[in-house]
Amino acid sequence: PPARGTLTSIEWERNRARPNRMLPYRHIHGDNAQVLRRIIVPLILAIAAAGCATVSPESDFSPPRIALVGDSWPLIMRFHGGFKEAFVEEGYRPRQVRNIAIGWSYAGIGERRLAFQGIESYRYIEEDRFADLERAIERYPTIEIIHFTLGGADFLHDMPGGLPPYEQERYFREHVTPHIDAILTRLETSFPDKLIAFVGYDFLNFRDLRLEHKRTRQRWERLGRPDAAALNEMSWRLNQLQQEIVARHPGVMFVDVLGFTKARLGANGSFWEPSPRDGMWRDGMHLSREGNVALARYCLDMGYRERLMPLRDARGRLIPRA
Repeated sequence: PPARGTLTSIEWERNRARPNRMLPYRHIHGDNAQVLRRIIVPLILAIAAAGCATVSPESDFSPPRIALVGDSWPLIMRFHGGFKEAFVEEGYRPRQVRNIAIGWSYAGIGERRLAFQGIESYRYIEEDRFADLERAIERYPTIEIIHFTLGGADFLHDMPGGLPPYEQERYFREHVTPHIDAILTRLETSFPDKLIAFVGYDFLNFRDLRLEHKRTRQRWERLGRPDAAALNEMSWRLNQLQQEIVARHPGVMFVDVLGFTKARLGANGSFWEPSPRDGMWRDGMHLSREGNVALARYCLDMGYRERLMPLRDARGRLIPRA
């Protein structure tokens, strides 16, 4: 027994009076402790080895393959897990593709995002957000696709309200086009081996949702309280300019999603109608979760699938489907 007067000796005496009680491991001494060490330690090592043999992280998990870059549209795509769900529909398990599309350059302490809510095109340049993307691709060289969206916040936040159509186009050409043009040029130059996809926007829905979301109402009032047709015209004009910009960059593909939600839900296809509220998030400016999953599927059909499939792990080995 341990020396009398110590806490250990008191516990030893108490437990000796109750022999049926299992002693804590730290109070076992001598030969019994050696026996337990010889049994427990090899048992723990055997269980760990069996677990490693059963689950192979390198062959079971896809490394990041898509970088979600730009404004709140790719940010919410990441939040909703659109690409993860799309690849689950392709036959993969959720855990295998949980990080296939990332929106950060470094996970954990010091995390830097690649997509930002409400960021305008000029701020993307001024704040040098390229550094975050370069850091992400340096850390995850398996990234094959840069999924990029930008320009919507420029007119929602900064464009003066009540402008006639020709003034809106002039505003876009002077305040949005040059910045997006410069960004795409740098993306092409910096990442010539990546698939750069500039993804456009769908029609908004301020008519049905502005009363339910304070920020949406503020945006609508700042733009001069446009009706659905006028707001659709703004979205169409921005979409046309985005296509013009992308046409000047042979290394960039344009993913046109204007009218995507109407087509997906089989709603009224009239140009003058907003996107159906059932397909939009609660703010009327972003797609719902189901909408983002559908958009991810659409992107796969537009060329992502050919670039990424079949999925491979970080060592280039095929990832088995479920």
